[in-house]
Amino acid sequence: MAKPCTATTDQIEIVVQSFVSEPLIVRLWNETGQQSITHYFGYCGSKNTFISKRNDCMSGKWKFDVCRLFGKQPNVVESQRILLDGIGCLYFTIEADLRLHLQQQLWLRVAHKSSHREPILLEQATENDEIIKVT
Repeated sequence: MAKPCTATTDQIEIVVQSFVSEPLIVRLWNETGQQSITHYFGYCGSKNTFISKRNDCMSGKWKFDVCRLFGKQPNVVESQRILLDGIGCLYFTIEADLRLHLQQQLWLRVAHKSSHREPILLEQATENDEIIKVT
């Protein structure tokens, strides 16, 4: 039986802005590998909005890869996993350390248990956080 979808692509907006002077590629993909959205950031100040071309489910575990370009080959320098368990807008920046930083959010958590919190970057989760979908 398929898991219910709590948010489709038209209910989530993810904006990423690069403040790095070198070209980067940022890829957002679900951990099943079935869906991937890739954007090129060519200059400092580049901003892209991640929107799927299909009206698919966006809820669940997703992974961001920040890649440097060596020739034509992207090399992953940063990976972060995030649990998208709601609807709204997330704004990330990429700073000189080549890491994604969550700067702003307008987020309503849609969960099976009726608690509303901001999205939690999985690497920042503590044992007290209720992240039951993480393996």
